[in-house]
Amino acid sequence: MAQLSSADAAHLLRRTGFGGSTAEVAALTGRDRATAVDAILTLSGAPAVVAPPELTTSDSHWDQLVAIWHWWFERMRTTPAPLQERMVLFWHNHFATGNDKLDDPLIMFEQNQIFRSQGFGSFRTLTHSVVEHAAMILYLDNDPNEKRSPNENLARELMELFVLGVDQLYTQADVADSARAWTGHGVVRWDDHRYQFHPDKHDTGSKTIFGVTRNWDGPELIDHMLADDAVRKRRAARFISSKLWSWFAYPNPEAAVAQALENAFFDSDLDITALLRTMLNRDEFYSARATQGLVFTPVEYLVASLRRTGLSVGQGPGQVRPDWYMGDMGQQLLYPPNVSGWRQNNYWISSAAFWAKADWAQHLGWTLTHETAGVDDFTFLAAVDDDVPVASRPSPAATASLVFDAFGIDRPSAGTRASLEAFVTQIRRNGPPWDSWSERVGLIVLALLSPEFQLA
Repeated sequence: MAQLSSADAAHLLRRTGFGGSTAEVAALTGRDRATAVDAILTLSGAPAVVAPPELTTSDSHWDQLVAIWHWWFERMRTTPAPLQERMVLFWHNHFATGNDKLDDPLIMFEQNQIFRSQGFGSFRTLTHSVVEHAAMILYLDNDPNEKRSPNENLARELMELFVLGVDQLYTQADVADSARAWTGHGVVRWDDHRYQFHPDKHDTGSKTIFGVTRNWDGPELIDHMLADDAVRKRRAARFISSKLWSWFAYPNPEAAVAQALENAFFDSDLDITALLRTMLNRDEFYSARATQGLVFTPVEYLVASLRRTGLSVGQGPGQVRPDWYMGDMGQQLLYPPNVSGWRQNNYWISSAAFWAKADWAQHLGWTLTHETAGVDDFTFLAAVDDDVPVASRPSPAATASLVFDAFGIDRPSAGTRASLEAFVTQIRRNGPPWDSWSERVGLIVLALLSPEFQLA
């Protein structure tokens, strides 16, 4: 049975969460892979979901939205079961809906909780719950979809983006009759965004979909594709398993990997946890291609930095506001760019995103060195404090090592190490008043902007 090295453990914790602490990495090191993966998949330690009070006490949609952002960032930062939140992020990107169109934080939060409560079970059940919820109904314009004027948006995206993939085993005629099948599935009324089926708006005529002619109803299409039709069910297994591999390991898996994942997902009747277990136990998941294969999304990057520094999210002294920075980095939670969601890797690399990360890093550095009493949590901060003379501080090389340990950078490149050492040497040469405060903040910024910290 394969055992996890320290590097393997660190990689597993980065991909299934937001990076592990030194203690968490040590706890997995040397354990056999299957046992470690089962521990990662155990969600019993996840905290109960208590909705932000603003969702019921405030009439301001903006205040509700900020409350959801803060609540979700804090949950991602503190949960002992971070894989649950990584999967919520995945499903938020896969079944993408945006508050820019809905302007209803409450139903966005409800959908978020569907991802959390059902995101590890049956993909068929999850698809039913998401598609038959007001957030998706409204986002894809199915509320006005009625027999006199069918709207194809939901029918098309269900097949194209959620279940089968682009141009896979469906035709335009299938889309047109599927739109008729989804007529009448809407909400109570314009000011009451609860899902409701309206029989008087539903087309009860015969429809031919996937070669089958009958009086189809929309939800039956989900069961047909994900249960009754083995060909389309297998196609869905390939589509979802490859997309999950791309999310957790690297894009475009090799044919052998894709086939193995497809088989595991199909044979488990599309059980998401079974697929994840297969993925995380494969040798390819720990390969060089995997460990160097992904850039953190902005939200993952923000959460990883919060978990490393221990800073909490909020508006009080010593707290930070990731919601001020995520949009400039390119990923604003609850606001995907469109129904196809965000892309990967190069999608996140731009000068604008880099400067937003630099601003965030300075925000954290200032807070850690000015507004909190917990700076001793970082050995390197205490080692280069104002009260420590330059001659008594660790050498530049030793200081760089302390920084890497603090930020979980287990394999720094020669270039990154040289940059940190050169910075420490130069800042100490400049002398007071720049040497101490600037050294501490500068090291935080350099660590957070290093290529290694930005790689998932």
